[in-house]
Parts: sequence; C-alpha cells; structure tokens
Amino acid sequence: MPGLTRERDKCVAKVDPCKAKPPVCNPKTERCVSENWESYECLDINECDNHQHDCDVNANCINANPGYKCQCKPGFKEYNNGRQCVDLNECSNKFSCAKHAKCINVPGSYKCECNSGYSGDGKYCNDENECKSSSKCSVDAICKNKAGSFECVCKEGYYGNGKICKDINECSRNKNNCPVHSKCHNTPGSYTCKCREGLRFETGHCADLDECKTNSHNCDENALCINFVGSYKCRCKAGFEHLKNGRLCLNEERMSKSSSTLIITVAVSVSLFLLIVMSWFLYYHQRRNIEHADGEGIEERETPPGAQTVFMFKPRAQQVAYME
Repeated sequence: MPGLTRERDKCVAKVDPCKAKPPVCNPKTERCVSENWESYECLDINECDNHQHDCDVNANCINANPGYKCQCKPGFKEYNNGRQCVDLNECSNKFSCAKHAKCINVPGSYKCECNSGYSGDGKYCNDENECKSSSKCSVDAICKNKAGSFECVCKEGYYGNGKICKDINECSRNKNNCPVHSKCHNTPGSYTCKCREGLRFETGHCADLDECKTNSHNCDENALCINFVGSYKCRCKAGFEHLKNGRLCLNEERMSKSSSTLIITVAVSVSLFLLIVMSWFLYYHQRRNIEHADGEGIEERETPPGAQTVFMFKPRAQQVAYME
C-alpha cells in the first residue's frame, strides 16, 4: 500500500497516507482522513455545504456519494441536469385563476388578483354590488349593478351622465302632454298642467266650468247668467237698468232710492266741507285780531344817549328797559 512498508510482517508508515502520491482518495469527490499513519479513510465531500457545485440559483443541490446532483425548484423547467432552470409561465394556463381575475407571473410561481368590481382570493372572485354601498351616482339618478361594475342612470325627468343629472324643463322644450286651454308649470323631474280660469281638469282635458249651473257667478239677482267657454256674462232682465256689466240691475224704484241716497250723501259731504271752511275762517280771523291788539300795546320811549332799547312785549301792557 502506498506510504507503507513491510517490516517483520507489519506495515509501517513511512509518510502520511493522505499525502501520498498518487492520492489514495479521489480528490474530486472524497477527502482523506487519517488518525494515525497506520490507517486512513476516504470520506465523501459535501459539495452542497461547501458551495462547490454548479447548480442553477433556482435549483436545489442534493449531496450524493460520490458527488452531488441538481434539482430545479418547482415552477422551473430543468435543463442540463439542473445546471439551468427556466421559469415556467403558469399564467399561460387559462385555468390557473378565476374567470374574473388576472394572473400575475412571478419567478417560480404566480398569483391571482380579482378584477376591479370583484372580491376574493383570485381563485374565487365574487361580484361586488357597488349600489349597496355609497355610489358616486347623483341623487337624481338610479344605480344599476353590473357584473364587476355599476351604471348610473338619470331618473325620468332628468338628463346627464348619471353622476350629474339636471332637470328637464318639459314646458320650455315642448315635452309635455298638457291639454288645450292649459298652462304647463315645470317641477323638479316633472311638470304639472293647470287649466286656465273658468276651466277644470277632467280625464286628460280642460272642460268648461259652467258658472251659471254651479251658481259660482256674481250676477245680480235680476240678471240672466249666460255661460261661455272659460267665462260667463250677466245680462239684466227687461225693465232693469244694466249696470256694472250685469253685476247690478236697477228698476225705477231702486234707482229712485239710489238717487235719494246719492243726494243725501252729497248734501252731507258738502255740509261737512262748508263747516270745515267756516271753522278755519273764524279761527284765522280771530288770530289776526289778537295779533293786531298785541301790536297796539307797544310804545317806544325816548332812550337816553348811549343806551340800548329793549322792548318787552306784553298784551295791553308796556315795559321799557334801559341797558347801560
């Protein structure tokens, strides 16, 4: 055996067997271990632990005796016995994720994400009803849920994109069904029809309101009520004076009473006017007499030189003061 010599039927080591040449162990796959020069042992080298392998970064190194082997990780396709590992695109398989999810390929694997409007883990995706939560629709719109989305539709009587809805003026756009002889009044989201005065709404049209039959006129009791479409006229009967368009009808007796009442009213008014004028005249005349009498009660006296005259007025009395 290399490194040993026989002496007296015994092998005596002359050198370390692990240093013998040629090597006693395969230096590529084994390492030599000798506790003494009498024996040695060839142990396997763990290339995986010592990082002495050439496996791909996406492969697992598996130690063997002798040597090692490379095995690509799941999600990779193996080439050259694990020395090369190529990522598998799992997303190429349309059944990897749910119908309403998108597949995202990652090195050695993939992940599934539900599309917008759906919730789940990507393998299972359920539609989200956006209309149950606070949607972005206008208050004048209706939210309609759709698969993975929603739609805003303006209510009847409004127009817009659903997120902004404006009232339609049916009256100005002639989009109303108001009957003849009526007026259209616009309201938020709708409109109303109002028949003109003297007419009333009946089963979709404006019918005449017969004021004469319903006794809703103001004709005189001695007048005839003549109905017209939307109105009426009053005509005094024969023998009556036609006044105020038939709202007042007077015969000779009522006219004489009315004339007497008018005369009395005028007389009383004239009398009151004359009384007021006479009272004012007497008051004015009396005031002028008083002012004239006051003027006669003032007399001017001779004023000493250097003095100022001050007149003190008193009715029918005189007072003169001198100021030095």
